[in-house]
Amino acid sequence: MARMVRMADASMPGKEKVMAGCQIIAGYIGGDTPHVWTEQDWHLPEFTGFKKLPIFVRSTTVGSVGGKADGFTALEALFSLSVPIGSAVVYDRETNEDAEGSAAFDEVLNWVGYHPVQYGSMDNIFKHPAPWFPADPTGTPHIVDRNGVEMTQYIDDQGGYDYSEVKFWVVERRLKVW
Repeated sequence: MARMVRMADASMPGKEKVMAGCQIIAGYIGGDTPHVWTEQDWHLPEFTGFKKLPIFVRSTTVGSVGGKADGFTALEALFSLSVPIGSAVVYDRETNEDAEGSAAFDEVLNWVGYHPVQYGSMDNIFKHPAPWFPADPTGTPHIVDRNGVEMTQYIDDQGGYDYSEVKFWVVERRLKVW
């Protein structure tokens, strides 16, 4: 079994305490999220030393043109926050099946050197290009056993945060402290 590292993410950072044992914080950089994290949100004292994972949300169908537009909007946010090239960036598709939009987003981020990862529910995420970050809220820490899965959300909204497990090698190669 692969070694895993715990991650927390929240729409509104800092409202509650992050679960003990988390080493990664994930937050939102744009799209149709209810709250885009500010520079101050990313650097709250309780997140000092955490590796970080930016997420761009698009729950609607956008096709190739919209996926590219989302990619360039995400790049603006990544550059503004000084997110290091080579970092993982999540494209949160929720329950959407728009694989064309996801592929276009990936193309833009790969072009610059970021590592895009597709997030969504178990019933649709595998229709998008790999690598994947499925939501499988069993309440038990795990990684979905499928080639191409790099992380898995296993708790949805406990104390204001969602919790996920991330493969150790992804943490070491793709996530940074910034």
